[in-house]
Amino acid sequence: MQSANLAVRFFLELALLVALAVGAASLVDGIAGIGLAIVAVVAAASTWGLFVSPKAKYLAPEPLRWAIEASLFAAGGLALWLADRPALGIALFVAALVSGALTRRLGGNWAD
Repeated sequence: MQSANLAVRFFLELALLVALAVGAASLVDGIAGIGLAIVAVVAAASTWGLFVSPKAKYLAPEPLRWAIEASLFAAGGLALWLADRPALGIALFVAALVSGALTRRLGGNWAD
């Protein structure tokens, strides 16, 4: 079950980046929207890599790590909401929370 959940988490992380790109690009027309999408994706990926990833440079203590992770997925959900895809935004956020809780329950940490 842990392996399946880790696969789901990987796809949720990819979905987060796509959601941020779509949401950011929908806020501004033209090249500025593309630029904003790139900035949003790079910022989220950098934050994830620095604080949440199993190989994070600054591995945050678990309550803070969970908060950062949830905040990133909340931003992804909000981005989809702003792109007129509220159901997808809610689904992404809820799926990420469930998977994150399951990850912590099953293995405590996907780096274990």
